[in-house]
Amino acid sequence: MIENLMPQAGSEPVADEQVHWDRPCADLWIATCDSRYIGMIERDHGFVAHDGLSNALGRFEEFGDAQRAIAIANRSPEGLDQRTELESGSNR
Repeated sequence: MIENLMPQAGSEPVADEQVHWDRPCADLWIATCDSRYIGMIERDHGFVAHDGLSNALGRFEEFGDAQRAIAIANRSPEGLDQRTELESGSNR
């Protein structure tokens, strides 16, 4: 069974030109935005997405849905707050 922790909005690829995808090996994709690590996708009984803080975003049947989960997590106010907090070195 494939788990989805983020809503699916279709399986077309994310059309976000600011996100750059590298594929260092056959089953791993690394996402960066402005040279900053924002997440990864690993193929393991589907596509498992993690945000830039290594939080699991879910397991998806389609690669495009996993990409979308990372893009959404990167745009969410909660994700931006966490990244700003880590970059500034403050802890709450």
